[in-house]
Amino acid sequence: MQLRERDDSGDSLAFNPGPLTMAFLPYRQPKAGTEIWVRRNGAFWLTVRPGVRLGPNGETGSYGYPFGVIPRALLMWVTAEALRTKSPKIELGSSLSDFVVKLLGQRATGGRNGTRTRVKEQATRLFNAEINYQWMGNNDQRQAGVSLRIAKAWALDLGDAAMGQESLFPSYVQLSSDFYDEIVESPVPLNLEVVRLLGSAAEIDLYAWLTYKMFNLQRTGKSFTHKWDDIGEQFGYQFSKTPKGRYKLKENITTALRNVLLVYPEANVEITPAGLLLRPGLTSVPTKATRELRAQ
Repeated sequence: MQLRERDDSGDSLAFNPGPLTMAFLPYRQPKAGTEIWVRRNGAFWLTVRPGVRLGPNGETGSYGYPFGVIPRALLMWVTAEALRTKSPKIELGSSLSDFVVKLLGQRATGGRNGTRTRVKEQATRLFNAEINYQWMGNNDQRQAGVSLRIAKAWALDLGDAAMGQESLFPSYVQLSSDFYDEIVESPVPLNLEVVRLLGSAAEIDLYAWLTYKMFNLQRTGKSFTHKWDDIGEQFGYQFSKTPKGRYKLKENITTALRNVLLVYPEANVEITPAGLLLRPGLTSVPTKATRELRAQ
């Protein structure tokens, strides 16, 4: 990862939806035939179903799962915009180029693998997906859950992304009332510049989770050890619960954590044989900045 100076200005403030800081979207395209994506963090369960795509003759298919960096950055940016504007309708800009620059801090490019094409594809997958999360006790006798969609309506009239053409019409997303209420009630403040500096979806997830845990541990004053098997279930590393599988898990987490700490050195975390040991530390974004934005 190429390290640049971190920007802590208000323009760099982003927010992650609370539930998607406890368990996470796929890092890469799930295997063909995966009907539902399931991740767990203790009593918290996250499930994701891809949306149904209709063909020109009424045939059905799947949009596919949102995965990787783009839907994560998109959710953070949309959440920040909803808080800033106090409106569930988010303008994405009159061109996809504008949106790509805002979202990823990258130059907008066309072609099959260009940023326009990838953002358009992942936004379509995200806005069509059905996301559920629920809490289940150890004996399964008490459950509570929420089923929601990110978007109630959206317009992604972005021209021909593969050809690099721009649309003449503004694009927007109208957040569903359930999702809007959720992100307004429990947003997790992040630094968008840090997100741009991180090189993978796994690093972004680890960064978001760490600043969330630092906030909680500040309040309790207690330390916390997240065990390796629980880390695997939460972060989506599909390694077997064997010595070899745990070794690979530790190797992946160690690499991701090393990069996260380059841009978020305030995180008070230590790798131990049992798992990740977290002690009270500083959040990535000062809580004062969060309060000021929400009070505007």
